[in-house]
Amino acid sequence: MTATPVHVLVAERAAAAPEAPAAADDARSLTYRELDLAAGRLAARLRAEGVRAGSTVGLVLARGVDLVVAQLAVLRAGATIVPLDPVNPPARLARMLDQAAPTVVITGPDQLGRLPGKALTLDWRRLSAPGGEVVAPEPVHPDQLAYVTYTSGSTGTPKGVMITHRSLAHAVDWSRRLLALTPADRVGMTASPGFDVSVLDSFAALASGAGLHAPDGELLSSPADLRRWLLAERITVCFLPTPVGETALGMPWPPDCALRLLHIGGAALHRHPDRGLPFDVLNLYGLTEVGVWSTCARLEPGRDGVPPIGRPVDGAEVLVLDDRLRPARVGEVYLGGVGTARGYLGNPGLTADRFVPHPWAAGERLYRTGDRARLRPDGELDFIGRTDHQVQGSGGVRIELGEIEAALVAHPEVGQAIVTMVDGRLVAYVTGGPDADALRAHLAARLPRYMLPDDYAVLDRFPLTATGKIDRNALPALARRATSAPYEPPGTELQRQLVGIWQSVLGLDRVGIHDSFFDIGGNSMSLVQVYGHLTRIASRDVSLVELYEFPTIAAFSRHLENGHDRPVRTHDGRPVDGPEPPAEPVRRDRARLARQRRDRIEESGARD
Repeated sequence: MTATPVHVLVAERAAAAPEAPAAADDARSLTYRELDLAAGRLAARLRAEGVRAGSTVGLVLARGVDLVVAQLAVLRAGATIVPLDPVNPPARLARMLDQAAPTVVITGPDQLGRLPGKALTLDWRRLSAPGGEVVAPEPVHPDQLAYVTYTSGSTGTPKGVMITHRSLAHAVDWSRRLLALTPADRVGMTASPGFDVSVLDSFAALASGAGLHAPDGELLSSPADLRRWLLAERITVCFLPTPVGETALGMPWPPDCALRLLHIGGAALHRHPDRGLPFDVLNLYGLTEVGVWSTCARLEPGRDGVPPIGRPVDGAEVLVLDDRLRPARVGEVYLGGVGTARGYLGNPGLTADRFVPHPWAAGERLYRTGDRARLRPDGELDFIGRTDHQVQGSGGVRIELGEIEAALVAHPEVGQAIVTMVDGRLVAYVTGGPDADALRAHLAARLPRYMLPDDYAVLDRFPLTATGKIDRNALPALARRATSAPYEPPGTELQRQLVGIWQSVLGLDRVGIHDSFFDIGGNSMSLVQVYGHLTRIASRDVSLVELYEFPTIAAFSRHLENGHDRPVRTHDGRPVDGPEPPAEPVRRDRARLARQRRDRIEESGARD
């Protein structure tokens, strides 16, 4: 394993192949020489702002070239990256920035004045102009912090996971080898910018001399559009969060497509790839606290059953233990190895609770995941659930229900709050006076979209067990609540097909054409399943945004019959008015990204 810091590896690539393409998005593209120069100059600007070794620097940036330059510049300045997704509500961004206490925050022009503390934007005229001070890449101690990423916290406050340069260098090293990255690769930059996968994928690509390519954010709301972008940009390696990746596995792909490897992670995968896919598929499992990924399974196309999460990757220790920390066939997953995080920023108590002493390796630690797994006879692992109240949201992001509950009780009219998962839907139960609309507005100002409950129930009091504790099992289930819309059966062949899809996905015996998808048990993840079925029956492309905008079968079928501006395609994926899109960059209006951020779809990127 290499111990060379990742920012030094990128500088070595820039020296070896300065004119090779390094990073590109809709606004600009950089060679390795240009990337190296911009990062060095931004690092000098950070030093002028007081950033030193051990400082933290917040990055509130969307995926793209600016984010890549900023990540590299922070490490060059000897500081620690704190990546935060700009789609987070301002109040949540403020809480995370308050705890991280960055010396400065790098953000886009739209966020200036809205964030606490000192903030700056990238001045490309200064970064690309001749002359000016440049900070050269310098070695750092392996135990120095490289980045801090935030995950959902059970107490109501997001928790910052501290990852060292040793852990990041290890993760980048094995990722380069696992993905077999070379300078010929074009790597999709598709993970959410606030999560660790974004940091890992960026540096793995750049340390390999590959080119990074960031799509417009709206593409991630439409698997069909994302597929077109992957084909047009000739992306060879790409990560997709599980819900999006699962849909991609069932879509038609031309045999000569450039994509050679798709890696998926963040939530339980429910299907193997279809036969005939022209690329390999990896199913990855891991947690932020242990350097992103700990296990990997290379999936066999056409197999039945639920795919495994695989075997440990290089340098990872994965144990299945019983409640007495003895090896077991079925038990809780404990993770360790080179990638293990230092702990939680400013929270030694939680660090001690979750990072426990290794039962038979003195001085080593294991991370207690709360995940349950089964060890197969062939040595691979099956994920089988959780031991606590942590759940996975619609984008595959891990959610501590306690954080949502804490946000609810912060409302002055709420007495108590419980949030639970019912048939794949987040349901919030409260006692007190506010109605559902008031609760939605209250939470939307404090939590990211993927943490917002699907249903709300306001009760006079919570049911209790015989011992006086709240009886969660007795709480009314809202996931299958009756709709107030009068039942009307399908009247056209298209409506009958849509009814069949909804009934199959939602497990219902009857669906009327005026029933709202979200009122009868649907959520973001089940909507992705509906989308997967639609790609097989629709004669033209639809997007997830359209499914959100027209949530009843009557409205959606009318929308399809009226037509829209998307090209009609054949069932093998070819537009009827021409061949596959030309292999040139797809350019989209940047304003569409801002509109997409207001949509209900939250691309989780990845994982947490």
